[in-house]
Amino acid sequence: MGAYWGSLHSDSLNDLLEHFLIQFTFYHEFAHLVQYSVEGVVEKQNSKSNVINRISRQVQNEEVDADYFGARFLAEQIHYYLKYDYEGVPSEEELIGFLGLVGATLFIYFLAFDDIRLVLHYDANQYPHPAIRIINALEAFIDSFSTVSSLSEYTKEYLKNHINRESLTIAKHLIIEIYSQEDFNYLRNLYMANFDGIISFGRKLREELNSYEFSAIKEKNRLEALYDQSNDN
Repeated sequence: MGAYWGSLHSDSLNDLLEHFLIQFTFYHEFAHLVQYSVEGVVEKQNSKSNVINRISRQVQNEEVDADYFGARFLAEQIHYYLKYDYEGVPSEEELIGFLGLVGATLFIYFLAFDDIRLVLHYDANQYPHPAIRIINALEAFIDSFSTVSSLSEYTKEYLKNHINRESLTIAKHLIIEIYSQEDFNYLRNLYMANFDGIISFGRKLREELNSYEFSAIKEKNRLEALYDQSNDN
């Protein structure tokens, strides 16, 4: 872990973004494998044969769960990097900037989606809109980072408020050479104009994961509890 993350502070910005994008994407897709293994390979192959045409609450749960899973692993890795490999203790400003860069990475990730220009919706039977997935992943990331870093509830909410703005500011400067400024402006305006509704709906989706029986997050929690129990014995 240390060898991999230890040189991040000296890498170029592009390399740092690539680290974040690879980590989030890998664990998002890995979460789907966990979901399918929990549900059962044969059953999953049958039910996924027409995945593009299968739009249902389960598909929504799968995507929200996978985004949460990716954000949580990314948060844990960054926590260990800052704790063990970062040169000194990051100041509050440095922490907001660093985590804001992660948030900007999520904006860039979801800008690649074809449905970025779709009208914002809160339909339980459709794929979540990218604007909802961004805030859901970002909130999951901050929640997870706050938990593993033992941050107070006040500090967690403070980070959420500042990192949202920091993420948009950083993404605005990074986006020009990667995606169209027009798409970014559309997503940013949609995001800011509907912020409270998106936050509320995203939290509702994450709460519903408690009843999603094939959740990768629940499986991760189960395995970690077994690991902790074995160490106690």
